[in-house]
Amino acid sequence: MKARTVNQLIKEYCEEKQYGEEIEDMLSLYWSYTRKLMVKKEDPYIFLVGLGEFSINRKKLTKKIAQTYAYIDQLDKKDYTGIAKYTDLQLRLKTYKELLSKSYDVVNAKKEFKQKHSDKQD
Repeated sequence: MKARTVNQLIKEYCEEKQYGEEIEDMLSLYWSYTRKLMVKKEDPYIFLVGLGEFSINRKKLTKKIAQTYAYIDQLDKKDYTGIAKYTDLQLRLKTYKELLSKSYDVVNAKKEFKQKHSDKQD
């Protein structure tokens, strides 16, 4: 099987269904928006129409945070390239920490809602 990019798959799908260029452009735009949304990692849960809800894996995120801390400790901050990498890693680490805290906040809110709902039934 030959590996294909998403743009090739969209093009083949539109040719198969005999859709015009407008539909192909719309699908490409939707895919690029979706991809950018998932890469930004702003929210722990992302709902995509037609695909469902995607959640971030908290275990993998904590491993990523630990790896980032270890990498920051290895950097030579006195070197010019070390400073650039250090600031970039600090921003990325901040994003990861915020995402992890948002994720736990959502989980705790769901638990509280379930607890309140079960208390009302009793």
